[in-house]
Amino acid sequence: MASEHTHSQSYQALEQLERDDDIVEPKNIDDDRPFMGCLLRYRWTLVCVLAVALVFGIVELLLHELVIGGQDSGETGDYDIPAYGRIEYNSSKLRGFVSLGEDGFLYSPSGEQFRMAGCNIYWLGRDENVPGEVYPSAFRIDDALQTALMMGSNVVRSHTLGVSTGHPHALVTGVAKDGRLRFNSLAWAPIDYAMDRARALGIRLVIPLTDNWWYYHGSKMDFVRWAGFTHERHEAVCARTHDTVEAKACPFYSHPRVVALFKQYVRHVLEHVNPSTGLPLTQDPVVLAWETGNELIGADAEWTQTMAHLIKHELGAKQLVMDGRDLVRDLEAELPFEAEYLDSTPDVDIITEHRYYWFLDSPARAAAARARGKAYVVGELDWTAANFPAAADLQGYLQGLAAEPAVTGWLWWSLFSHKDQAGGFVTHDDGYSAYYPGEPGTDAHRRLALMRREALRWIGDSVPDPTALIPAAPHILQASPHSVSWRGGAGAAHYRVQTRPKIHSCSASEAEEDPRAAWRTVCEASACASDFGAHSGVWSTAWAAVPPDPVSTAGATGVGKVCYRMQAIGVGPAFLEGPWSNHVEA
Repeated sequence: MASEHTHSQSYQALEQLERDDDIVEPKNIDDDRPFMGCLLRYRWTLVCVLAVALVFGIVELLLHELVIGGQDSGETGDYDIPAYGRIEYNSSKLRGFVSLGEDGFLYSPSGEQFRMAGCNIYWLGRDENVPGEVYPSAFRIDDALQTALMMGSNVVRSHTLGVSTGHPHALVTGVAKDGRLRFNSLAWAPIDYAMDRARALGIRLVIPLTDNWWYYHGSKMDFVRWAGFTHERHEAVCARTHDTVEAKACPFYSHPRVVALFKQYVRHVLEHVNPSTGLPLTQDPVVLAWETGNELIGADAEWTQTMAHLIKHELGAKQLVMDGRDLVRDLEAELPFEAEYLDSTPDVDIITEHRYYWFLDSPARAAAARARGKAYVVGELDWTAANFPAAADLQGYLQGLAAEPAVTGWLWWSLFSHKDQAGGFVTHDDGYSAYYPGEPGTDAHRRLALMRREALRWIGDSVPDPTALIPAAPHILQASPHSVSWRGGAGAAHYRVQTRPKIHSCSASEAEEDPRAAWRTVCEASACASDFGAHSGVWSTAWAAVPPDPVSTAGATGVGKVCYRMQAIGVGPAFLEGPWSNHVEA
């Protein structure tokens, strides 16, 4: 725990901010005789006015309670929520919860040591990367999670499954007049669907509950503002990284109003009932751990333990609690970590650290966590050349992690899906984004391949299921006699494009029964049909070696028409073939 002197300094700094900001307390008005005389003379008029005001106030409060006050605003504006299908609940896919042993290791429900390897897919609950799209489509969620599984992931961390505040389309849109948060139940649709899909694939989730950084999905500053701390100085103090007193003076960690609002939000998230399972999220095994936040600067042991106790004891969550502290910046600010911090957070199960620079790698911190019975996980890992100049450096690093007995797992940053439309992948500009399997022959392709191998080795799957690399089917969106465009399939290295004459229809049965409708391949290489490069998502005779040949057979009703189908080919050396796409006429 922090010293009494340090806490005193923190509260003094906070009290000074409150004196300087725009929180204005009501002033007392002294009685005087002229006022009292006027009050006595018009007392019945005042009684009537007060009665009418009381009636209107009650009506307003009732409407407020029914519509938005602390319940559900249902705010979506003019945005149409994507359609999310229902996924059948299978309790046997993820049976039971991962637990923490006294030795600081995690254990599966069957009692075996559990090691996690996987990635971050931060946008599963709300997105920022597609213009006009607030929530990701069911296809994009499916595509990303299926790709994560192909890459050997048994765990995925996703910010927006738990961080969703301060926006009309977020889980929490604002604060009502009575001080309670305004909730938006419609925002649960993509979150529920993502959890259902992860459960169906056997992937467990790590879910942060807020963010230090004020990004599109919300942050700790939403709660600071909603509690009345609106001055820009509060944002500056809350983002402070090199001053112990000022970092801890952030109202998010210390002011009762802010803490109460955040607790209300945590309760709302964890008590949500998934419609597919009928279970509150506190009882859902798909959640491996609730993370108190993402890279929280200044989160001391007292605040962290308060939130961990809320999650595990007051709300009765069966999952683990991960510390969301920004360990690197707090160490730079000389905030305590090892014995003092670890001993003061008994309800925290996992300590996490984000590794983006070589010099921040410290096996000693992992060992300190395990020595006090806590697991240690690298929650974000930079896999790019910015951190590891050569792919061999990345491989050596991952193998070195495996040699550290105190390290429980690693999750790299970050994975993206195919587009809903033609053109390859949804892209992001932070420099760490991955588009699996990467363009053949590139450095990214080599790195993603080795991360898959190391992930499988890390989790103990030395003989992986070969069917896990079977790519998903593409979907043909448009076709002309000389071109095809498609939506990509998870795990596809490239595609096989086939065409045939249309005799009467483009059905699969016609190709099987009529020898005139035999399929022929017009493209089968990354150079002419892939999701990478200048021609991603489009095939055309402009760069194809063999153009289609429309039939002119007597008796055919489809004279001059052709049919197309496509098939995804997986990565080498197996080059597994996926299922065929839809058949289209051109």
